[in-house]
Amino acid sequence: VELDQFKSILATYTEPLVEVGIHFDLANKEQKVEELEREMEAPDFWDNAEASQMKMKQLKSLKDDIETYHNLETQMEDMETMIEMEYEENDPEIVPEIQEMLDEFQASFDSIRVKTLLSGEYDGETHHQAERRSR
Repeated sequence: VELDQFKSILATYTEPLVEVGIHFDLANKEQKVEELEREMEAPDFWDNAEASQMKMKQLKSLKDDIETYHNLETQMEDMETMIEMEYEENDPEIVPEIQEMLDEFQASFDSIRVKTLLSGEYDGETHHQAERRSR
């Protein structure tokens, strides 16, 4: 029964995770990382210390966001694998491990979703959708 609950809970995150990825503008962030890394290769990149430090901070922030999102995807895949293993092996010790993974995943997901909402990337889209529905 617990495994079915885990599976149901995970299923509720499939679409929201994709939505967060879209609103998080992952593809654009990855492209921006490539651009910044190319700029860093230029011989005059460090000539303006202030500008180069700002770009380094931006690069780190972008990479952190991308890594956080990809970690969520990996956590979800790992839990799905663990659930399938538990169906086959029926080892009761795996259940608390899955619960722990799920708790960690939910906390990470909520954190990234809040960050997306606060940045306005997610909020703008949902506001726009709400406007269309009210017409």
